[in-house]
Amino acid sequence: MTKIINFTYHLNPNIYIDYKDLTDPFTIEIPISITNSETITLYFRVMLVNPPTDYTEHDVQLGAVNAGASAYKTWTITRTLPTSKTTDNLIARLMAYRDSDYTDLYGYKDLSLNFYLFNRDDGTLIDSDTFDSGSNEGWQGDSGPTLYASPSGKTYLSSPYGLKCRRSDNYHYQFFESVWLNGELIIPSTVRPPTQNWYRIVIPLAPSQTNTIKFSTTSLGQYGIYKSWNIGNVSEAYAIIHWRRGTMESSADGLDVGDAIDNVYIITFP
Repeated sequence: MTKIINFTYHLNPNIYIDYKDLTDPFTIEIPISITNSETITLYFRVMLVNPPTDYTEHDVQLGAVNAGASAYKTWTITRTLPTSKTTDNLIARLMAYRDSDYTDLYGYKDLSLNFYLFNRDDGTLIDSDTFDSGSNEGWQGDSGPTLYASPSGKTYLSSPYGLKCRRSDNYHYQFFESVWLNGELIIPSTVRPPTQNWYRIVIPLAPSQTNTIKFSTTSLGQYGIYKSWNIGNVSEAYAIIHWRRGTMESSADGLDVGDAIDNVYIITFP
């Protein structure tokens, strides 16, 4: 007899992917937070249920979570490159097992989610920020502590500059703890990407209104750097932003000092 487990999305069941310049096939990494509230160690596995043939790898053994413990796991999915803009309606299944051989099923739960895939070159580019002129290109910092959107010659995706956030008091370069769109949390501090890599994030924007994205130095979004765009009457709009996590905060700029963003693209579809 299997037992009931819970499996739900944290903020949004939709995942948006700009596949320009990705390898074929490409990988998607999805963080999963697991809490084992039972009295025995459980072994977790996640997979797609009857996915399209485009998905070549998706069945992943996540490993053990001890009784009463919590852990973050990464679900890695492999998909072939689409040939055009497409939406995949998928079902994910999280399973818990009593044994490390994954044969004695404890319980499972299904979750519906959607992948929206596109190549940004197929849309209309309305703004791009590379910071390569040494300008902050319209990004601003909050007051309260006073923060600056500061071009960095040490951390960039395209030479010679990326953009960081620093405090005015001691030129302290900051981490981004969370990401917000129009005052709503879209990337919480608990699921920030790992350090020392560049990540491409895609944020859906609201048509027919002004959209403001903030990379916040706090989990509550009070302070950070931000920029606004006026999106017209279109069917879809997206921000594609490349984000690098640093390993420390410091008063001196450096590759792993503070977080950085670079190569920001705002695109629309009619």
